[in-house]
Order: sequence, then structure tokens, then C-alpha cells
Amino acid sequence: MNTTAKGDAFEERALRIIETMIEEKRIAVMADAYTIKKKEPYYSHARKGNIIFDLTVEVQPPGADRYSLIYIIECKDYKTPISIDRLEAFSKKIEQVAPRNSKAVFIATSRFQKSAHNFAESQGIMLVGVDISNQYNIVLYNKLRSNTVIDFYNKNKVKLDQGEKHLEKEIDTTLIKAFQNIKGIENNVKNYSKENIELIANEVLNHIDPGILNCERVASIDDLVEYTNKILGLRIKNTNNAAIFGCFDANNQNIQVNHSLYKAKRYKFVLAHEIGHCIIHDGTIVESELINTLPDSEYSFKTNKHSLKNEKQWIEWQANYFAACLTMPKVPLMATLLQYQRRFGVREGHLYVDDQPGNIKDFIKIINAMSIRLELSKTSIINRLKGLGKFTDNSRARSIGQIMHDYQSQLVI
Repeated sequence: MNTTAKGDAFEERALRIIETMIEEKRIAVMADAYTIKKKEPYYSHARKGNIIFDLTVEVQPPGADRYSLIYIIECKDYKTPISIDRLEAFSKKIEQVAPRNSKAVFIATSRFQKSAHNFAESQGIMLVGVDISNQYNIVLYNKLRSNTVIDFYNKNKVKLDQGEKHLEKEIDTTLIKAFQNIKGIENNVKNYSKENIELIANEVLNHIDPGILNCERVASIDDLVEYTNKILGLRIKNTNNAAIFGCFDANNQNIQVNHSLYKAKRYKFVLAHEIGHCIIHDGTIVESELINTLPDSEYSFKTNKHSLKNEKQWIEWQANYFAACLTMPKVPLMATLLQYQRRFGVREGHLYVDDQPGNIKDFIKIINAMSIRLELSKTSIINRLKGLGKFTDNSRARSIGQIMHDYQSQLVI
């Protein structure tokens, strides 16, 4: 499905969500005064033409010539966080057609960058997160837990009569309760396939520098830190707490990574793992008390895979696979392997090891060189190559771990 088709499908789904709310009498007062419109053109004097919004809800009391209140809704299906630029463009469109008595709602399947949050709050734009189960949740306006009024866009409104004020109050109250009372959204894990996760990681890499996927250079730790700071709006905090390898703190908008992981070349992968939680999990399910009580996955020696039986195991697998794709994109990784196989005069193709001393030394030289270049642990690289079907282990006398331990003097860490 192409990007346009995906966007249209999401808009259809958002429309069904709103219709469902009405049908279930979530909006119980004067439901016949609501008109839901899709792709409705609204005239802009500035453009001398029409502006089309994804969805609008017009509130028009019986007997009125036109709506007295309008909800303008934008629906976007993005895999990467929503930037402030998108909200600013949305805001400019509203200014041209309905600067007063409008309430702006931006619905998306992705998290919003910090700058986008700040802009939305200052402009009175409601941000709504939607998951793949057609459930919805307000992700801005924490104050609404104790407030039953949704601000007008840009605080601009004309005087409403008593009937309109009553209708507005009932609509706002019902909408807020509808969003806040949805149960179970915190523990719904999006079912991302390996292909989907790889696409998301590639989008991030292309944003950092298209040259990375073209094998021109490697994404560095500094690249990931800069992306996290500027694009995700999160701070990176190094910690020496031995109990923490990595942690995405959604409440304080930061990612913590243990500084000691630098020495073992694990820092980059752990940082990428936490970025994965941030992008594909929004940080909400990661911090759930229920999720944290679930057991970790068990490794099956029969299938050579981890058994994923609960949501904690799924989200950790997804974040790990995202980290692998982000730090070791498929084509550049194979190009790096080929580069060192040619440099050391080793047969091209799979990374290979068996019990012969010569093959072991070749394996050690290649994995060591790749580790230095990629700023990653040898275990991470081997696991990634194994997952891509590009690692052949014919050793019988010793495990890979034992081989690397026995040749420790030849491994630069």
C-alpha cells in the first residue's frame, strides 16, 4: 500500500472512531446537531480558493444558518514522530478559514516531538494518539483530568448564547470522558513485523543522512544523540547506576544510558534500543506496572529463538530488532563484511568459523574490525548476521563465546 493509500485508510479509520462515539451515545446531547464531513472544502480569502481538511465536525443548533462551532481534525499515519512543522502548517490553514469558534484536533499514530507538544499547547490544539485497535487516547492536556473544558483554538471565540454554551460544555465534557475512559490502551502492543520495523529504522537513518543507507558512512553515537535531542526532543543522560543499562523516561523526556557501556561497545546499541521504545512504543506501555511484572522471554534451544508469550517480551523484542536495524542496516552491514573479507583475503560471503585455527583467526580479525568500525559489540554483530542468515558456525569443540574468550588477547575492546 502506498503512502497516500495508507493515509486515506487511516482517515477512514478515524472517521469510524468518531462515528462510533456518536453511535454509542458518547456524545449524547443534541446528537442531531452534529455534522461529520470528510474532505470538506472551506473557502480561504487569502488563497482565493478552498482548503480541505481531513475531517470536520460542525455543530449547528436547530434553526441556525451555519455552524456556531467547528472541530477541525487532521489525521496522519506516520511511523516517525510528528514535528512542529506539521502542526504549524495545520495552524496556518485554520487561521485562513476558521480563526474563531474553532477547536483544532490533530490525530496521529505516532508520538509528537516536544516542540510540537509545546506549540500545540500554546495554540490550543488537542493532540490525540490512536492505536491500531481503533482505540483513542488524549496525549496532551493532562490538566483535563480535572477540567471539563477544551480550549478554543488560539483562545479566539465570539460570544455564544446560553444554549450554545450549554451545548459546547456538554460536547467537551462528553468528548473528554470518552477519550479518558478507554481501558487497556496502555498495554496494547502494536504488531510491527520485521519489515515494518526495518522501514521505521530506515526512515530515521535517512533523516540523519541518506548517505548511511548508501554505504557512504556509518551512523555514529553522536548522530543518534543529535537525532534524539533535536528531532525527538529528548535529553540523553549518562548514568553510572549499575542497575540501569538503559531507560526511556517519558515523564521527564529523557533517555538514560549507562556510561560504562562505552568500554564494551554496548552504549550505541542500548541507546538505539531506547530510541526504539520512544518511537514505536511512545514510552507508555514501557512504564506500565503490569508490563514490568511480566517475566522475560525464555530461549528455546529447539527452535533457536526466544519464546515471546507476553507484551513485555514483545516490546523488548521490537526495540531490540529496531536497534539492530538502526545500528546495522542490512545492505551497509553486508558491505562492511565484504570490505573486511577482501582486506584480509578471506572467502567472500557468510561470516564463517569452525575449529580450524586459520579460520578462527580470520573470524577474529573480521569481527574485531567490524566491532571497531560500527562501535558495537561483537555479540551484537554476530546476532545480526545470524538473523540475516549470513553467519555460519561449524565449530564443534567450542562455542562462539568460548572462542572469543580464548582469543581475548587478539580482541581489541
